[in-house]
Amino acid sequence: MPDHSDCQYPQERPFMSTLALLRSRVQQGCQNCRLIWQGIEEFADDKVREDGKLCDDNAEVWVRQKVVNVTWTQVDSSPLRLEFFTDSNEGVFPAWCDLQPLPIVSEPASKACFDTIRRWIDECSTEHARCHSDASGPLPHRVIDVRGVSGTSDVFLYESHHEAARYIALSHCWGRQPPLTTTKATLLERKFAIRWTTLPQTFQDAISITRELGVQYLWIDSLCILQDDEGDWVTESAQMDQVYKNSWITISAAGGAHANHGCFRRVSRREILVLKVRNQKNDVLSSILIRKQILVDAMYGTTGTDFVPTVSIFTRAWTFQERLLSRRVLHFMPDKMFWECYSQELCECGHAAARFNSYLGMPPDLVKFLKRDHIRAVANDPELDFTDIMAQWYTLVSQYVQRTLTFETDKLPAFSGVAKQFQEKNKLGTYLAGLWSVDLLKALLWYRSVKGTWKYLPHLSESLVPSWSWASISGAWEHDQIMGDLATETAQVIDFSCTLASEDPTGAVLGGYIILSGYLASALLRFREGDPSIGARERFLVQDALIVQGDSVRPFDADYLLEETSPSLASGQAVYLLQIAVENNQDGVGPNYFALVLNRIPNSPMVYQRIGLCSIPDIWFGEALRNEITIV
Repeated sequence: MPDHSDCQYPQERPFMSTLALLRSRVQQGCQNCRLIWQGIEEFADDKVREDGKLCDDNAEVWVRQKVVNVTWTQVDSSPLRLEFFTDSNEGVFPAWCDLQPLPIVSEPASKACFDTIRRWIDECSTEHARCHSDASGPLPHRVIDVRGVSGTSDVFLYESHHEAARYIALSHCWGRQPPLTTTKATLLERKFAIRWTTLPQTFQDAISITRELGVQYLWIDSLCILQDDEGDWVTESAQMDQVYKNSWITISAAGGAHANHGCFRRVSRREILVLKVRNQKNDVLSSILIRKQILVDAMYGTTGTDFVPTVSIFTRAWTFQERLLSRRVLHFMPDKMFWECYSQELCECGHAAARFNSYLGMPPDLVKFLKRDHIRAVANDPELDFTDIMAQWYTLVSQYVQRTLTFETDKLPAFSGVAKQFQEKNKLGTYLAGLWSVDLLKALLWYRSVKGTWKYLPHLSESLVPSWSWASISGAWEHDQIMGDLATETAQVIDFSCTLASEDPTGAVLGGYIILSGYLASALLRFREGDPSIGARERFLVQDALIVQGDSVRPFDADYLLEETSPSLASGQAVYLLQIAVENNQDGVGPNYFALVLNRIPNSPMVYQRIGLCSIPDIWFGEALRNEITIV
């Protein structure tokens, strides 16, 4: 076989080829290129084949750090990523001697797995100044004592005195059916014993990990919070930031969408292509293992740039702050294990982990900013100016609201821990149901997002959140950061207040108001006649809600589906536009105004509810007078 010593694989520097060129080098006898080709041929889908053979000759083949990335020319074909390893069980090295050994295990909790975890922990504890000391934090109110009961595998619920002790926290998805819980009726029973056989697989795995790491206590939300006691839930959920901030490690059961899935992935050799390679230097026959990165092609849109998290735990709202607030997170993904702390990210596969930030459920730029130091330091960094802090706040919130909740009324409580980190130094004033008082006018300029949905969602009829808060609507929203050089505030904040549902200043609210002084114009609300043949997607994009003033008609961003969920709103009725800011003059064209679209509450003079946001020309405010109004 020709030597092909000039072959660029597996050198450390990346290189790019095409499928046609790769095939040509295989035909010339290059062993390295043949391995790459065999991996692509094994795992490529049928969309890029004709008569069973690979046909996309112009596909780009990128090779970097023992990972092959194939980008197909067909728009509907997702990129293919392959990882190359050696077999750790063989003890011999193939021609590619710098490949990372891959332990192929059939048991869920192998020695190799825990050796890796301990190595990560030791390195973090001894070398990472950012991750703080290894001292124990105060225990949460309730924790699971994993030592076992009477020589069995059973565990029990322990009510602490907040003494200092090391504990591990679990971050997981409940699934459609609630997992094992603690209620007022079962509290005494749980304190005596929790039978091993009653625990779902994820809980059993988390307990096994905790025991193996020599830790006595484990915190699991469904077992450590009384699920039928509203008072206990409010109190304990308000402490969620402390639970995850003080945990020694957080276990992220990222591989499953429910509690019965488990943390450990049972590896099958059928998911791995094993090729025998003879080392030309010592004539030793050894193995090259090739496997597909399971999630990469699902994490991005067809352009390769759109961030689309599909792992269940990264689509859930509660787990957002659980990851951000934890100093160390051990992610058990569907196809591999990741380590994440304030200082670095590591993958058990041995590749550089920086490129796995998106894989872990967050855009790389945001992770890079937060990992410069942890979120608490970002929120209180004296070197960061107000603009930087607010920019990161809006980025965090916009990511958070794309996640889902079983109960939309949890929208503020599930983000409470993040808000507390920004509140600590009181740089941002009063927290008002997801908005900060020092930036209130700008904060009001949010609008319904089309991301993740192609139709307006209904108004949250059960929500007590004031209409001016983004937390009052279901689903995601966007925010244009338009102040500063781009726009100037024209309204004035007179007063504000929120009625808290508990002692948690960043938690749920029972209502609230803001009093603003600004120019108030009137208009008419009109619903556009829909075309049933267009479908939901186009129906959203052409805008159903219009505002009319004289001969001028403008669409606006309605907060929810007005004509279906608000009996008090009818086509042709009066609505009101409160001017918030003016867009600075551009190219001599008259300025546009950013205004809240409001509905006046019957029998309540000068009291309004927000129903949307609009951008309109100055002529709409030609005869408007400054008024002082209340928005609830």
